[in-house]
Amino acid sequence: MGRTEIKDIGEFRLIQRIRDRYSKPSEFVPRGIGDDAASLNFPPNHLLLVTTDTLIEDIHFTLKSTIPYLLGAKSLAVNLSDIAAMGGIPRFFLLSLGIPKGYSISSLDRFYRGVSQLAESQGVFLVGGDLAASSKFIINGVVIGHCPPDQVIYRKGAQPGDYIFVTGPLGDAALGLEILRKRGLRPSDFGANGKTRGKDKELLGIIRRHLSPPARVREGRKIAELACATAMIDISDGLLADLRHLIEESQVGANLWLDQIPRSEAFEKWAPLYHLRPIDLALSGGEDYELLFTAPKEILEDKLSRSREIDLPFYPIGEVTPHSKKLSLWTKEKKGYSPSWLGYDHFRGPPKRSLKKDPQHS
Repeated sequence: MGRTEIKDIGEFRLIQRIRDRYSKPSEFVPRGIGDDAASLNFPPNHLLLVTTDTLIEDIHFTLKSTIPYLLGAKSLAVNLSDIAAMGGIPRFFLLSLGIPKGYSISSLDRFYRGVSQLAESQGVFLVGGDLAASSKFIINGVVIGHCPPDQVIYRKGAQPGDYIFVTGPLGDAALGLEILRKRGLRPSDFGANGKTRGKDKELLGIIRRHLSPPARVREGRKIAELACATAMIDISDGLLADLRHLIEESQVGANLWLDQIPRSEAFEKWAPLYHLRPIDLALSGGEDYELLFTAPKEILEDKLSRSREIDLPFYPIGEVTPHSKKLSLWTKEKKGYSPSWLGYDHFRGPPKRSLKKDPQHS
């Protein structure tokens, strides 16, 4: 049987295929895909949260360096992360694609399978979108969520004396990108559903962290329910860039303790082989999609001690200062540190990185 491409079935059959396979009925969706607009139900007295994100081939990803399933999951995860960063509950997802005519139906099915399986695990429903022919693969996602008004967390609100926390290790996603740039993606690395199948599971786990980052929805809700966070943001452009957004909105400063920034064991093992200053990957690499938030340390610890869910680690990495917009980095020896770059900027292009030679065993 030959390879079936998008152009072979046309727009309307493709929409029907997506509707039949990936749109599910729900009490929250009286009417989803199939009309000019979706009709949706929301809990009463909740604030509506809406976010959007765009991924463009050869800017945010290359088709040679990912697989459709993981790309689909990532296209949803990056949007879920924005809702999580406000303590919200994601509920609905709209997905618009610009698709090259020669893209295969089987690849598109795997892409949507990545979307739908993550959506199902998070209780999110695909309710619409748009399809168009394009010279490059373009993905635009919109997630709609909701939150009780007294639980929404904004970037603005950090107070001097608050501690700065993150929800998990940083740097793996940036390291995964560096590894991909040096060794490429190999056919034996991942199966069609994104599972690692190569011989080096640890290295592939780092690459997968870049190709399909987590969405910390559960953590975001827990932080919101604890009701002591003063500000929050997700780490997409890099710890330094996103912390700077937070302190600028809050009109405060921050001291960051480099030795306290959590890194995975795999990062500590592999990062020195791919970068001359590994800590800079954790500081500025971006796409970790962990949550960064501020809170009074004693109040947070007290509420966590009373909570039944003690399996959510929050790592203190710094302290908010009254020095407006001043961000200072300190080593364990209490010396100042200057990173090689500050984070990703969409219009200035990617930063220049200092890379080591290819490790022979990679």
